[in-house]
Amino acid sequence: MWNSFMSSFAASKQLYCLSNVPLFSSAGYCNKIGKLMLARLLTTHDAMMSYDKTPETCKMVHSEEVKELYSDLMTLDPPHSQYYKDAYSLVVLKQVNISSSILLCRKAQSI
Repeated sequence: MWNSFMSSFAASKQLYCLSNVPLFSSAGYCNKIGKLMLARLLTTHDAMMSYDKTPETCKMVHSEEVKELYSDLMTLDPPHSQYYKDAYSLVVLKQVNISSSILLCRKAQSI
């Protein structure tokens, strides 16, 4: 299952990076789907990589890229901007939770 996810993830990111391909043109509907799919895949990848980790070793490697994708989607797809704002907020909330957990653990270790 993991290999299947990783190959799908790599293929999706490669397709997204080929911005000159009409499927992911900046003016089209498919660009929105491509960005949304990539944001979800990156979020899933981070979640899977941090599943059994402690807060000190848990890293959201792709959070900045995901926030950028959701910001782009807010402007590309105004009717659904509230969904993208909510998803963006969840990414920020996870970043804050991880950061505060790390601080609490370090404070407890210093006592």
